[in-house]
Amino acid sequence: MTIVMRKQICLPRWAQGEAQSARFALLLFQHRHASDKTIRLKHYMEIIGNNMPEDVYSFLMIGAAGLVAVWFAFFIIRKLLTVTVIAVVVIGGLIAWHNPTALRSAQDFAMTAYDQLRYRTTTD
Repeated sequence: MTIVMRKQICLPRWAQGEAQSARFALLLFQHRHASDKTIRLKHYMEIIGNNMPEDVYSFLMIGAAGLVAVWFAFFIIRKLLTVTVIAVVVIGGLIAWHNPTALRSAQDFAMTAYDQLRYRTTTD
């Protein structure tokens, strides 16, 4: 693993004796010209790759946990959207009920939308 701190490279043990090789020169060139974000991403991918389980049971458990998490997310999001739509309809109905100008405006909008859908034209 190569650690980069402020444009200085700390060499790992495998590369200390290979400073003259073409592979090391290529790695050194890549690290000097890569952004810090790219280097951090490669470092995190090395950590994930080194800590990934290799047995089938662990993969099955990770997959099951992922499916449960996705199911919960869709269930919760669907419920929140339903509650939001119902709240918008109720609040809009209350506003239209208590304000005659808003009621007339809502009626005009509804009639115009219906005419456009039904006859493909407006009444205006």
